[in-house]
Amino acid sequence: ALDAEGAPPEASRGRGDRSKARRGRPEAPQPPRPAETAEAFLQRLGLGDDGDARAAMQRLTSPERAQVICEFIPGPCANAILQRLRTFTDTVARRSGGRRRSQRQEEGIDSTCAKVPPGGWLCDVCGEAQLVSSQRCK
Repeated sequence: ALDAEGAPPEASRGRGDRSKARRGRPEAPQPPRPAETAEAFLQRLGLGDDGDARAAMQRLTSPERAQVICEFIPGPCANAILQRLRTFTDTVARRSGGRRRSQRQEEGIDSTCAKVPPGGWLCDVCGEAQLVSSQRCK
């Protein structure tokens, strides 16, 4: 036997949001938070006039920028906010699969022209050639 909505009787006795929606009383959705602009975000951090901070945000795609604005935690030390922001923007860009353009690429220096030692690699953050033994950028 089916109930008036065409569902088995035990389905209409469910609990939670589904049963409220069936009874015509859905829970009110929470209004979305207004999106903070990158400019307002940098102003809030005290970095509104910092060209490096603006450049770090401009290198990101729109979804990456939104993630940084939502998730960045500046930490207790006001002197380290810019460095933390740079590190966080780089991390977000890497995780999303995007490749942040290095300063060398922005200045017109093609990082593929760098002399890479045999077995070495080019760092996609600084654009410098790295040695085989090092796993991190200098």
